[in-house]
Amino acid sequence: MIKTVHHLNLRPSRQDYDKTLKFYCEDLGMKVINSWMKDRGTLISRNCYIDAGQGVLLEVCETDVENKKAGIIQHFALYTDDAKAVLQSLKDKGYEIVNSKGQPSADLTIDVAVGDPVIKSRLGFVLSPSGELIEIIQDL
Repeated sequence: MIKTVHHLNLRPSRQDYDKTLKFYCEDLGMKVINSWMKDRGTLISRNCYIDAGQGVLLEVCETDVENKKAGIIQHFALYTDDAKAVLQSLKDKGYEIVNSKGQPSADLTIDVAVGDPVIKSRLGFVLSPSGELIEIIQDL
């Protein structure tokens, strides 16, 4: 039986690996809790687990492939108490604020109400250095 999400795997290129760690650790305040090297045949890659909170890990595995295409995961969401402040901080640091389709957005956040019973949230999206679409979300 599934209990929770264990990790999300991110595969930034060699050029984006350090920028990816900076984004998640310095800019979003997460922490690397484990790191290792792996022989991938064409590359001895750097790898790590980043603690994303609430028992969820981001597994970051360096690749030798430059791939900015959207993958099978359309986006993942990071929970916060203040979505607007997080997104403003990322924008101020030069990250691109986008809409849910990954297109540039002038709005940092939008408020949504979905479902029955209604769940109200404030959310916005940012692109990471290696192209992941990340939703920053808070409860209202």
